[in-house]
Amino acid sequence: MLNTKSSSPERKRKRDQEKMGEKKEKESLKLLGCWSTHETFKITLALHAKAISHEYIDEDLLGEKSDLLLKMNPVNQTVPVLIHNETPLLDSLVILEYIDDTWTQTPKFLPDDPLKKARLRFWGRFIGNELLGSMHPLALTTGVEQEKALQKYYAKLQTVEDGVKNLFEGGKPLIDDNNLSLLDIQIWSVLGSYKSFEEGLGGLKLLDPLKFPFIHSWISAINELDAAKKAMPDHSAMVSFLKYYVELMRAKLASS
Repeated sequence: MLNTKSSSPERKRKRDQEKMGEKKEKESLKLLGCWSTHETFKITLALHAKAISHEYIDEDLLGEKSDLLLKMNPVNQTVPVLIHNETPLLDSLVILEYIDDTWTQTPKFLPDDPLKKARLRFWGRFIGNELLGSMHPLALTTGVEQEKALQKYYAKLQTVEDGVKNLFEGGKPLIDDNNLSLLDIQIWSVLGSYKSFEEGLGGLKLLDPLKFPFIHSWISAINELDAAKKAMPDHSAMVSFLKYYVELMRAKLASS
């Protein structure tokens, strides 16, 4: 006979999310973002992963910024900004930790162990600063200079490939609806849409599965999550935007 009262981890997760949703149903949560930016990617993924209801407001960072953005973030006037009960929160990593502390249902983005938490934070910042920073010159350069920039990017990617394996048991990431860490969110925000970026940058190879098998399998596992599918920007729109952005930035550099 089937035990209809059995409680699987997935059912428990859904009950926890429903309880948190009921508790916070009267609260206001808005995300000011820009659909094409890495910083917005990570917050959108985090909110979907925890099934947190929110209002998303898209900002045109290449055009005129909204009065709401200028009011909520007068410091640097950019996104993302999470507005919780009319109180703005800035900086994507700060926002991620705030979400994790405020909405305590799974997945938990950071472990309780201080050492594990510190190591995740370190590599999260390396990915968000060093790795992502090494990608920017790829959009601004051509020819020999672009090849030099590509090799510098590969060096940063190799550092991540070699450095994060020992953070995972058995050298393999455990990714599912109940297991998604700050580090997973960071790497996905940079490379989750790598195919769009490869096409938008004229065919550059950003994530070769033969050269970087660990990161490739890591990204592939995250992309299988429903939350990632919901947070993923449209491929065609992303490619079109990247081509436009590359042309715009190179034209500005040429005229300066």
